[in-house]
Amino acid sequence: MKTRKRGGRILGEGAFSIVIYPAIPCKDGRDMTTKVSRVIKRTHRDVRNLEMNLMEHNEPLLSALKKIDPNQKYFFYGEPCELGELLPENKEDGIEDSDKQFSEILEKGGLTLRNYIKHHPLTKTQIKHIVTGINKLHKNGIIHGDVYSRNIVIGDDDMPRIIDFGHALIGANSVIINMEKKHIKRLFPGSNTYNNKYWYAPLLRKEVYHYVLAHPELGLVYHISEQEM
Repeated sequence: MKTRKRGGRILGEGAFSIVIYPAIPCKDGRDMTTKVSRVIKRTHRDVRNLEMNLMEHNEPLLSALKKIDPNQKYFFYGEPCELGELLPENKEDGIEDSDKQFSEILEKGGLTLRNYIKHHPLTKTQIKHIVTGINKLHKNGIIHGDVYSRNIVIGDDDMPRIIDFGHALIGANSVIINMEKKHIKRLFPGSNTYNNKYWYAPLLRKEVYHYVLAHPELGLVYHISEQEM
């Protein structure tokens, strides 16, 4: 976690966006204590603004996620919100009014999975939690489309949550769902020891597989799930 000399905290920063706390307030005055704002970087808006607009207006997807996981036990998904005035901390962090349309409100998580495993070995329960979340999506005809270590965060309860549904597809048929499963399995050779070195290596190296269906580390998750769930 980064703390600026002035302003709030940058909880996460990826290639395309930053996650800031405190969140940009909603006009309806809702409690924002447990919320963060994900803001698309200005240098990537030509590529990502379509994704953000699709997520904001994709009511069927949001409704499906709320139905599948109303308490956000497995996923942190964007919430509808008409944004109000920027906080002083937001402004001091360089956020401007023009940035609002490129942001979304999310539940506040902790470290990304990528950073978490550098200091904490994952438990069997945590791994199965990820598997359960992915299986819930697939059973409801949804593929995430961009599952990897930076799109999984650790919640306050120490359990992982899948985030960033900008590439998700609702109404996926069995062929597409099986494609996602096969990519996850194929990109990792698998091991029956869930917390050995083979789990960590793909997570710690640079990701090169983008805008596709999966990332190497989830192959081991599925390998375990098929044997033990």
